[in-house]
Amino acid sequence: MINSERLKREMQTISTFGALPQGGMSRLAFSQEEAQARAYIKTLMQALGMNIREDAIGNIFGRIEGELPLPAIAIGSHLDSVPLGGFYDGTLGVMCGLEAIRTIKENGISHKRPLELIIFSCEESSRFNMATVGSKVMAGKLSKEALENLKDKEGVSLYEAAKAFGCAVETIESAKLAPDTFYAYLELHIEQGPVLENKGIPVGIVTGIAAPIRYELTLQGRADHSGATPMNMRSDALACAAEIILHVEKIAKEEAGETTVATVGFANATPGVLNVIPGSVRMGIDIRDIDQENLEKAALLIEKKH
Repeated sequence: MINSERLKREMQTISTFGALPQGGMSRLAFSQEEAQARAYIKTLMQALGMNIREDAIGNIFGRIEGELPLPAIAIGSHLDSVPLGGFYDGTLGVMCGLEAIRTIKENGISHKRPLELIIFSCEESSRFNMATVGSKVMAGKLSKEALENLKDKEGVSLYEAAKAFGCAVETIESAKLAPDTFYAYLELHIEQGPVLENKGIPVGIVTGIAAPIRYELTLQGRADHSGATPMNMRSDALACAAEIILHVEKIAKEEAGETTVATVGFANATPGVLNVIPGSVRMGIDIRDIDQENLEKAALLIEKKH
């Protein structure tokens, strides 16, 4: 019933914003590339006759009314990406959500409830080391002070980036929604791992969400000359980081639950040159599990090890 050729064409168009010559894309939150993608999707929403609004953190809502004044059914995802990300992560849910609502309207299919397309702001943690910022703000879980304290690698705060992007972050409390705003929420999302593909399963239904526990560590050693410092007189922060990385991997593989995963996503050494022993390392640990008990067990084991 949907117009698959139209969907394919629009997916191809929106995928040009942030596309990289070597393949994939980088479309970080509050970037020029994301602004271009947001502008494009809003033109499609306007053409459909949606009532469009944006909240104080930049979440976009496109609505068509139903037959009755009831809480809406929402569908959507996000447009920002990780660095060197894929074209379908998030974007697929947005474009398919739009196509589903457009198909319903074009075919005159009756629906009692309003239908709302949501495009969440700053979903990925790649820039500010915090995921699902838009939905956290909608739930009233992030304050203005928290946004000011979250900073990217260049030292730009999330608050500053959002304000420069045109968001009214000074009124962030206004973005909190009442618990009964939506009747239901649906999201189509590409599988981010290899499981379904390896098993030859075309579609999966989510039955659990892998909640994260995250740590950021700073290891302090001593920077010395790599050629003049004997091995027994070193305090190498990166060597310590390497041991932590291996312990994190071992705990996730052998000591935590069957569905536990753990990742050290970055380990930034200072001064970061070939001929100097690293004096300090800043590193991040990401632990996830669909089972709360196993998640906490893994975190406790990692803390005890170190």
